[in-house]
Amino acid sequence: MTEKFNDDGSISQNWLAEEIAKREEEKIEVNIAQIKDVLNDTLDILSGLRAEDSDKFDELLKKHG
Repeated sequence: MTEKFNDDGSISQNWLAEEIAKREEEKIEVNIAQIKDVLNDTLDILSGLRAEDSDKFDELLKKHG
């Protein structure tokens, strides 16, 4: 099992990809490498949103929290 946090305290992208795979495996066959690619794109988009409008970013997180 992959650790949730890296040594520097950041969230492990490997852990996130594995968590997504666990949730999706009942629906479709999943590939960790593909999930990590989509995850990187998603994080880039969210990072841009946060820089652009932190209030809307916070609203998005609250909807899913």
